[in-house]
Amino acid sequence: MDRSFVWAHGRIVPPEKRALWASFRPYAFEVYPRELFDPKNYSPAEAAELRALAEQEERYNDLDYENSFRAFLYDGEDRRGLEERLVRINFLGRAVTVHRIIRDALLRIDNALTSESRTDAELKRFIDSLAPIGAYNWRRVRGGRSLSYHSWGLALDLQRQQRETKAVYWQWEKDRNSNWIFIPLEDRWQPPEKVIQAFEYEGFIWGGKWLFFDTMHFEYRPELHEINRLLAAREGDSRIVSPRNDAAIHHIVPQVVDVQNFWRAWF
Repeated sequence: MDRSFVWAHGRIVPPEKRALWASFRPYAFEVYPRELFDPKNYSPAEAAELRALAEQEERYNDLDYENSFRAFLYDGEDRRGLEERLVRINFLGRAVTVHRIIRDALLRIDNALTSESRTDAELKRFIDSLAPIGAYNWRRVRGGRSLSYHSWGLALDLQRQQRETKAVYWQWEKDRNSNWIFIPLEDRWQPPEKVIQAFEYEGFIWGGKWLFFDTMHFEYRPELHEINRLLAAREGDSRIVSPRNDAAIHHIVPQVVDVQNFWRAWF
């Protein structure tokens, strides 16, 4: 089914809703960082800007995105329609329910990590320590009205059964620590690097690299890797190399023809 969408003040909406743009939450497009940024390096100005962004996030809590665009991408006009696209798979020894478009990617991640864990004791301990993995869950983002990526079956939360003593999620920390911005990397929990790399190689991003960190969270966002490729190409680098330096990220499309094909190419 062909659909048209327009850009209206940071919102992606059907043409007939262009005038209603203020009723919806704006999209925030950002470059997905290749490396972790150490919060100890924030200048006072950068810290103030980050606090302002956090307040802006909270101001938008009463708004949801206009979800026709995502419904078009993920082939689910509503919860019932989306749930018809879900599949249940075994991932790292746990049953998870996800959107069918990420099934094969997750099975490749599972195969890579399971194979690696046979000779990597740290990785095996991590996999063995995992609690049930949170995946599909039709719900709103904590404290707001916008649908979580879990609602589309495109996100997974990896947590250990043991209660974490380190910081995991920025809002949990913000509620009890006014200096959450400066929590050093060594005091933030994170999965083994091989886990992060395996997910990134298949087009996922890790929430631990966000300014508003969520270190248990992975979501399928291959378009952000494509943006990195385009930025690198503008600087004269025709490749976007994955953290696994043996290969380019293999899901990248070779050329962007138009906006609709840019997005639809992933699915």
